[in-house]
Amino acid sequence: MSKVLIMLTGARVWSQNDGAQRPTGFWGEEFAVPHELLTEAGVELTLATPGGVVPVVDELSLSAESNNGDADAAARFRSYLDRVSGFLGHPSRLEDIDPAEYDAVLVPGGHGPMQDLAVNADAGRILAAMLPDGAKTVAALCHGQASFLSAGDADGKWIFTGRRMTSFTDEEEHVTGLDANAPWLLESRLRAGGAEVTGGPAWRSHVVVDGNLITGQNPASGAAVATRLIEALGARKTATGADGGSDGGTATGTDTDSGTRTGTDTGTPRDAVPKGTAPAGVAPRSVEEANKAIVRRAYELAAANDLEALFEVRAADYRLTLPDGHPVPGSWTGLDANAARERIFAALGADGVTTHELVADGPHRVIALVEPTGLDGAGDRWSMLLAELFRIEDGKITEIEPFWWDIVELNRIADSRIRL
Repeated sequence: MSKVLIMLTGARVWSQNDGAQRPTGFWGEEFAVPHELLTEAGVELTLATPGGVVPVVDELSLSAESNNGDADAAARFRSYLDRVSGFLGHPSRLEDIDPAEYDAVLVPGGHGPMQDLAVNADAGRILAAMLPDGAKTVAALCHGQASFLSAGDADGKWIFTGRRMTSFTDEEEHVTGLDANAPWLLESRLRAGGAEVTGGPAWRSHVVVDGNLITGQNPASGAAVATRLIEALGARKTATGADGGSDGGTATGTDTDSGTRTGTDTGTPRDAVPKGTAPAGVAPRSVEEANKAIVRRAYELAAANDLEALFEVRAADYRLTLPDGHPVPGSWTGLDANAARERIFAALGADGVTTHELVADGPHRVIALVEPTGLDGAGDRWSMLLAELFRIEDGKITEIEPFWWDIVELNRIADSRIRL
């Protein structure tokens, strides 16, 4: 079983330029989403904070305002944190952590890391031990990259100089209005230190992979960072088991909300793997569990009518295919697919969906048995079982294809009202 250290801020305040102490902590979504995906993938997790202090969530991260106005999403994150309160309530001390015991370290954000992890000697010690080791992975999200500033080598040189990464951007900080009183801005500080920092569109998922370094830009990048980390753990575990050690191969690339990945893979070639097998030796169960979690989240977002957040789990060019036998057969991509799917559900009067079962069929396919419900044209409530096939690449849904439904009931509900 792979072991991951979650390095979390213990800060309660963030010191401002004018001397004010702004309340802070860790960002709820940035902890909750990766924690859930890693747990479902069977990864053993250890939590550590400076001094072993119990971490606090930044309450702002659990507000509807900070979740695109979605009170339900904020409530889901709060509920998840409540469920794992035992884990959060008993952290280890960073001072006692032996990095040799872990396969990876993950640093979620919030402004807290800018207060403590950025200058914490033990955070630097752990990162300095793990980053140069090709058999280990360093991952961070949003402001978690502030922890990188604490890590120097034996000669006092910053170990992240020349490494490709992303972080919460200066543009995003400006949009929040917090840049004016911030003592320093993370993107600028990382770039000034010699890191090659790139950013994607504000508030969209953007992940940069540079060898054994995985970084996400903002809270929306949490699922993609966790998926990449799960893949890296599986690949290194397989390589170690086969060869008795890491082959030293690295992968570089970028994940954006378009679902595309650019860059060059060296070492273990992802694209050379035959169809139907796990990419680059990834442990299939880990990837499959992560994919199922992505599909489950897509249904939750659809049920909450959170169309903005749905863009974060679907590739920008994802395809919706309705086969022959459906009242409206056809195929759409990108925004047209989003619009078609939403118009169909609206025309059917769908107002909810229950997920009964998710079955992973290899590393890129998930079959879902769900039960949408709604009101028909006469105002009568209906429900109907539906089976859909999802294809997933790099943590994004790339295709949805319904393939089984009650055709008689569907036609009754539709009643020739759908016009696309």
